[in-house]
Amino acid sequence: LPRDAHHQLVITMTTTTLVALVACVLIVIYGVALAWQHRRYPGEPPVLFSWVPFLGSALDLAKDPYLFVRSQRRKLGEVFVAHVAGQRMVFVCDQVAARKCLARADLSFAAVIDKIHVKALAMLPEEAKVFPNADIHRQYTEFLLKDSSLNELSRKASDRIDAIIQRDKAKYTTSTTLDLYEDVVKKIIFEASVDVMFGPGLAKVLDVETLGRLADDFDTDFPKMVAGVRPSKGTRARSVLAKLFLEASYEDGASAFVRARLAMFRAMAKEGTIQAWDKKTDHRLPMQVASEIGLLFGIVTNTMPAAFWTVYYLIRLNDASFLAAVRHEVRANPADPDAWPHLESAVTEAFRLAWGGFHTRDTIKAGSQIPNTTYHLRLGDRVTLFPTLVHVDDGHFPDPLTFNPYRFLTDNDKKINKKSDINVFGGGVSMCPGRRFAQREIKMCAAKLLHHFDITLQDPKTLLPGALISQGAGRGMYPPNSSVPVALSYRA
Repeated sequence: LPRDAHHQLVITMTTTTLVALVACVLIVIYGVALAWQHRRYPGEPPVLFSWVPFLGSALDLAKDPYLFVRSQRRKLGEVFVAHVAGQRMVFVCDQVAARKCLARADLSFAAVIDKIHVKALAMLPEEAKVFPNADIHRQYTEFLLKDSSLNELSRKASDRIDAIIQRDKAKYTTSTTLDLYEDVVKKIIFEASVDVMFGPGLAKVLDVETLGRLADDFDTDFPKMVAGVRPSKGTRARSVLAKLFLEASYEDGASAFVRARLAMFRAMAKEGTIQAWDKKTDHRLPMQVASEIGLLFGIVTNTMPAAFWTVYYLIRLNDASFLAAVRHEVRANPADPDAWPHLESAVTEAFRLAWGGFHTRDTIKAGSQIPNTTYHLRLGDRVTLFPTLVHVDDGHFPDPLTFNPYRFLTDNDKKINKKSDINVFGGGVSMCPGRRFAQREIKMCAAKLLHHFDITLQDPKTLLPGALISQGAGRGMYPPNSSVPVALSYRA
């Protein structure tokens, strides 16, 4: 061969060899990654296979959580492992085992919260490690569970909801393009919740509509942020909310609960346990600011869709005798939402149909055994429970996809069955401490709308139950996936 041709042949062969070597190395690395991801030791649950290292089943889970868990349960059994964005998730589908998991000391919700603080709320990692979970829980118990303080907070919420309805009733009754969720329920719950919990100070810096849009952006991207992704909308919303909590003077008008939290954080800063309120570093937030964003998110993210589904199902059903019973109970005990059994039954039924969230616990002791099984867990395994499997199971609830507002009534429709298989508030020591206030606010919003207005659906189509709508994983109560146009007429 000519010298130049020979030189070119050597280069080509060398390049081909290098490409082949790199390809072989990559194949070996890929194979090792797959083998490592799917390794299963004796006594461990079956592992769901995925061809995608690290991401694993993340896309399938995000696409349709209910279909994913149900189908894998059929293939692999009541307990199985799926790799999701680098996390080993152990799905426990058996109801008895799931309930026992919630009460186990070696399965920690605090460990889950620590990761949420750092990834979603951008809390400084060193401060997340010293977050006063026990003290915060005591404050929730003191201000949101005890009747004395809860009744005062509920009264303020009731008054605020009334004021919003009276202020906007002309708009409600004259508009022909109202969306039941976006224009009515969501705005009432959000404005009332923010005002009652944080006082009027936030709205003096940022109007409620803008604040609501930021909360929406943060809520939508929250699951991605928990997974360690930094989506632009959610990250920007978090940054603007952080600036709001840094600059707004809201403590004086805030609830006793918020004032107690701020006092505790201030004391921790004075002791040097955490940074001062106004410190901020490289997209990281001090504990106080991150916690306030988390509280804002927590008080509205599930109550808004829960109130919507309650009202939607009731007006769609249009059961005149049930609505009459609801209105009678509200008139008879206007200041006591706990004395409205018909509405509480309807709210519980809405929770059953529209809840699509997971309950998660991190394993903090290697070798822990999953209740009611012979399977063992690894340190760091995320035990994942999915109540929807029970909520839409006809073995537990006959005709499970039908909204039946009478389902939870007992004692001649005078009481509620408190021992049902509904599980939306978790369990054990980490059971949602804000549950009583949330339930009261949902009932008050629904009661006042049904009391003050006749609401007519403009579109005859039926929305699917929220839990069965493919809107991605990581949410609790699912909002509707389409608009719900309604007409409202004021009841004298």
